[in-house]
Amino acid sequence: ITGLNVPYENVQSREDRYTQSGFFAVLGAGSQVLNLHIEGSVQGFGNTGGLAGQGPYGRYTEAPASVIGCSFRGTVVLPTEIYRSHGGFGGLIGSTGEDLQVRRSFALADVSGDNNVGGLIGSANNNSSITDCFCQGTVTAVPAIQKEGRLLVSNIGGLIGADYSSTVTNCYSDTNLLITSMSGPVGGLIGYHSGQDFGCVYNAQKTGAWGPGYAYPGSNAKFNATALSPQEMKDPQIFRDLGWDLDAVWQLEEGDTAPTLRN
Repeated sequence: ITGLNVPYENVQSREDRYTQSGFFAVLGAGSQVLNLHIEGSVQGFGNTGGLAGQGPYGRYTEAPASVIGCSFRGTVVLPTEIYRSHGGFGGLIGSTGEDLQVRRSFALADVSGDNNVGGLIGSANNNSSITDCFCQGTVTAVPAIQKEGRLLVSNIGGLIGADYSSTVTNCYSDTNLLITSMSGPVGGLIGYHSGQDFGCVYNAQKTGAWGPGYAYPGSNAKFNATALSPQEMKDPQIFRDLGWDLDAVWQLEEGDTAPTLRN
């Protein structure tokens, strides 16, 4: 699917933790979404994202799917005072599913959820790759009410809530984190990390005391992410030194507060 600019409003799923919500509920195997720019609001209970709730998964993964040159502007919301959700909440994609390729895409979004919540992607899974992407906005942890009465939030990240064996390259988070209650990992870049990251940065001032996130020791994962100040986010040389292409892919002009994607 190739598109331009598509506004939509008030996408709401039924109150079912296993329902996917987004402009696309699910991206099937081999699907390609190119240059599609969405603006609106999405409310969901399962995997929920501005562009797509979920990528290919299980029997729907005969061929990798891709999202290239896409964006979402708006809000992605988990309703408050519900029992724990079942999914991820992301500005662009709720859960990548398996082998999803996301490139040159971004989200300018306010995202709220209780589990696997990120400014760009809620949950990045199973050999998915996220390259040359960014997010700006606010990520809010909304405690869900457990049946035993406890409040719980976990895996909250500026860019990605939880990364399960994916690869993240040359991406950044310029996202505020609002955490009022927690019981699991929180990070300025990735809340829970068991994959790989290269050349990524996050605005440390907006994430407060949180570091890049929690790297799961059993996976041999470690963070390579760099924490930057707002002033450093404006410095082209820092990004060039990290291997970013500021000639063909990114641009960072005088007066910009952070890099933006070309085209």
